[in-house]
Amino acid sequence: MYHDPDLHPAPAPLPDATGGMGISTLRVGLIGLGTVGRGTLELLTRQAALVARRAGRPVAVTQVAVRDVARARSLVPPGVAVHA
Repeated sequence: MYHDPDLHPAPAPLPDATGGMGISTLRVGLIGLGTVGRGTLELLTRQAALVARRAGRPVAVTQVAVRDVARARSLVPPGVAVHA
């Protein structure tokens, strides 16, 4: 879908964690690491720069909820919390 920046300007920056008006990271949590969840995680990780440019701010997967925590830990990058 085409996005015309003249008709729909980018939203104003959101306050960051320190209270400033910088652009804060969009934190994403995933439910499940099956076909769709794993593909989403891979896309958001590999294409981070492209996704950030399109979203207008950095996007980071911060949490994942799964049935098998041990298996999931081998699939997620460091820094991502894994919950049962």
